[in-house]
Amino acid sequence: ELSSGAPVRILERHQVPLVRVELAVRWPGNQADTEDQLLAGLAGELLGSGTTQRSGAEFQEELDLLGASWGLGVAPSSLWADVEVPTGKLAPALDLVVEALTQPTFDHRDARLEQARWASWREDLWLDIRRIHERALNHAWFPVGHPIRHTASPEDILALDPTEALALVREILETGRAQVVVVGDTTPEEVLPLLEAAYGRFAGTAESAPIPDPPRTSATWLVSRPGFNVAEVSVLTPGPASGAADLVEARALMALLAGTFTSRMSRDLREERGLCYGVSGDVKAWTGTGQLEITLEAQWNRA
Repeated sequence: ELSSGAPVRILERHQVPLVRVELAVRWPGNQADTEDQLLAGLAGELLGSGTTQRSGAEFQEELDLLGASWGLGVAPSSLWADVEVPTGKLAPALDLVVEALTQPTFDHRDARLEQARWASWREDLWLDIRRIHERALNHAWFPVGHPIRHTASPEDILALDPTEALALVREILETGRAQVVVVGDTTPEEVLPLLEAAYGRFAGTAESAPIPDPPRTSATWLVSRPGFNVAEVSVLTPGPASGAADLVEARALMALLAGTFTSRMSRDLREERGLCYGVSGDVKAWTGTGQLEITLEAQWNRA
């Protein structure tokens, strides 16, 4: 643990001269209102685009000089920061990550461009059968009033204030519970002092919130979208939540049924019957609930 109480997990791997550090700061975004969830998404796109000390281009140049790869983001369960560097370069890399997290600046022009792109994606959703299908799956599975049901409009996105997105980042860092995972060519004696200097300041206690398990009802949803010669069909059923004892078995089952072109359903519907190009399967496990999904695309008259 760091002095803040943040747990640290270290896996030593000395065969390759690289060290990877992953920070996650929890926040109950699954219980946040639509605006805060959208602000989190905007913040995730803008983090790393510049700080009070340097521009985004200058920031990336510093990382390149260290041979570092990195990523920042904000999800409904956590704010995260990952960095991977050659052995011996971790200290300056962590300094840069901390700078990006604690001294970010969001350029309003960049924010407006991102909002316009995001709103356009929503406005043009009706032109793309896969996006229509994804929205239908979300609405079929999560009932009206559920915090994970997608209800945001393009107008909601365009109305976001980048200043409020910046404030949300600060709030998550102040209140959220941090945890750190380290993998690579290092030892606890080497890495813990560096982590303490970088991340020991994050001493919040807030945790991520579980997703409420939706009602288990049977229903068939049909979405008519003329103009496509394709039908996209999915079957959804409840699955194990994250951390459940049978989650591994569920993933193995899905791999056998619909995980690859050699899985049973793909062999049957693709190779033997010639009804579709392929069948895909997915196991979605969230905190508090889970879902199994099997999807195929076929010509409409073969659905």
